[in-house]
Amino acid sequence: MTMSAPVDPEGPVELPSSARIVARAIAAVIAFACLALAWRYTPLAELLSPARVIEWAGRAAAAPWTPALVLAAYTPACFVLFPRPLITLFAVAALGPARGVACAFLGVLIAALVSFLVGRRLGPGYVRHVAGRRLTKLRIVLQRRGLLAVLAVRVVPVAPFVVVNLVAGALHVRLF
Repeated sequence: MTMSAPVDPEGPVELPSSARIVARAIAAVIAFACLALAWRYTPLAELLSPARVIEWAGRAAAAPWTPALVLAAYTPACFVLFPRPLITLFAVAALGPARGVACAFLGVLIAALVSFLVGRRLGPGYVRHVAGRRLTKLRIVLQRRGLLAVLAVRVVPVAPFVVVNLVAGALHVRLF
């Protein structure tokens, strides 16, 4: 074996399963942090100001596709950590208070369900490798108390919306 073998392998390097999961988790955390910083400290923050959102809502108010746009916007927004209150502001400004809040509520509900199902697909092994033993007590509470525990986690903001949903899904918290 030459000295360059560890840094210049002849073929692809296969990481062990747990190392691969940890590497993906670290990449996800870095991606989430970069997205949050981008929405806060780059020109994206000015592009998506409340004044601009209200301006766009005024143009979209009469369009028949606006409710569908609002419903469809929440799910990708939660995965890229886009500020959901801006979508809600758009919905209320474009559709009026009653229809806007109803569409916003339904859009958030759809986003929560999709991210929960993604977590369910990832499975408990993923969460266990990412968080380790720290989640054991949380897992027990979430699995025993289900919806009530998730509501409690929502009242005390422990993690971003999408993270809580992914963890709840991966830990097989009862949906209803």
